[in-house]
Amino acid sequence: MPVAFMGRLIDHNELWKLSISRREKFSSKDSDPAVYWDRRASGFNASISLDGGRADDDLRHMDLRRSDRVLDMGAGTGRLSVPLTKRVAHVTALDPSQRMLEYLCKNMEREGFSNYSTKVGKWEDIQIGRDIEPHDVVISSFSMGFYDASEALMKLDDVAKRAVYIIWFAGSQDFDGLGAYIAAVKGEKPPEVFRFPDYMHILNILHQNGIYAGVRIMSRSWTAIYNNPADAVESALESGHLAESDRDTALDFYKNHMEKDAEGRYIIEKIKKQAMISWTKE
Repeated sequence: MPVAFMGRLIDHNELWKLSISRREKFSSKDSDPAVYWDRRASGFNASISLDGGRADDDLRHMDLRRSDRVLDMGAGTGRLSVPLTKRVAHVTALDPSQRMLEYLCKNMEREGFSNYSTKVGKWEDIQIGRDIEPHDVVISSFSMGFYDASEALMKLDDVAKRAVYIIWFAGSQDFDGLGAYIAAVKGEKPPEVFRFPDYMHILNILHQNGIYAGVRIMSRSWTAIYNNPADAVESALESGHLAESDRDTALDFYKNHMEKDAEGRYIIEKIKKQAMISWTKE
């Protein structure tokens, strides 16, 4: 069978679109990420304060130079952008959420950094040359939840002068054990329908577009912070990790598995494997 025909047997971007479309009825952030992340900004910012060195370890695996201008696409409250400013000449933090970027600016100010700028906007709407200029390095950390992954990836490649780094999910996305708990209660196998497609889809989409990227798999743990167990349930519903029919079971899970910290907040440890996908421009 000719190789050219083999390359067309599977359209990995169409598979990605199918997976993303199956999330739409569960996740409000797919249709309006700005509103979703505005609501979650405070808790998200609190969680990154307990990062435990994950950001520094992620950055350690990137080829970053003092003269670099770096674009952090989907910067959030600055988990990577803030420590990046110590390593490079300038960081551009892009995010659809104004509230997220307000926290980022406060975090930059607290650290005494000024070599950064922010841009509010959805990656799908950003035009290179009009909204964002090319940068030496482009980073996307858990910000690839787009319907058309191929379009988003090629834009990342277009705006990068030297290198692109994407951090994305690898394997199971049942980070805190909620899915396994609900499945055990029901006597079923844990469902996968609510999850994002994992990193292998991104690698295959890049390959279809003539980009042969490398990948590094890493294990990570972090602490999620909520005001109460009910807030954790609402977050799981909004993010697409929970079906409405399982709300009560999820509330029981969080009541039994969360701990209270010294400030009266409810915390739970989450574990995940992540992939760092990277390529350099020739």
